[in-house]
Amino acid sequence: WSSNFSVVVAAGESAADKPSGEPLLKALSLTNLRDKRQSAWYVGDTEIDMKCAQEARCPAVLLTAGEDMSATKREYNPIISLKNCQELYEFLVALNA
Repeated sequence: WSSNFSVVVAAGESAADKPSGEPLLKALSLTNLRDKRQSAWYVGDTEIDMKCAQEARCPAVLLTAGEDMSATKREYNPIISLKNCQELYEFLVALNA
């Protein structure tokens, strides 16, 4: 993964693992982002991922794989919910157009 990302935090590398926000907070601490929590989005496809983002107080993007995840959306309120990585890519391209 490290060849694709500037920061990688794997299981066991922070004070606690997901669903704790600790892995995300550790990853953010290793970046040079100015407003760390608001400058990053946590993209995940499970309720555990949404809980991690919520605990770290970081905006979350939910990938649903086309499944009904309405309960997860209601509970964790991601900034956007998309079907898959292709939709995420298209959203990001449109956002930067």
